[in-house]
Amino acid sequence: MQNRPPNDFTVSLALGGLAATAAFALLLRYTGNVAAFLSRSPAPTGSPVSGLGVLASPTDPGKAIGAPGLNPYL
Repeated sequence: MQNRPPNDFTVSLALGGLAATAAFALLLRYTGNVAAFLSRSPAPTGSPVSGLGVLASPTDPGKAIGAPGLNPYL
């Protein structure tokens, strides 16, 4: 039995999905920076990937990105 090489389309699709997820995480993290600036809260201390944590706790995004007390409805 011979091993088949991965399908280029499938690999490209998976890499595109990873890139889109990373871009979305950075967008959420940057939005947290803007919200902290507008509400005069301290800047978030979380990593760029912490932006995805906002999806897990939408009622307290400050906890996810490392900015306690950040208003979720700004």
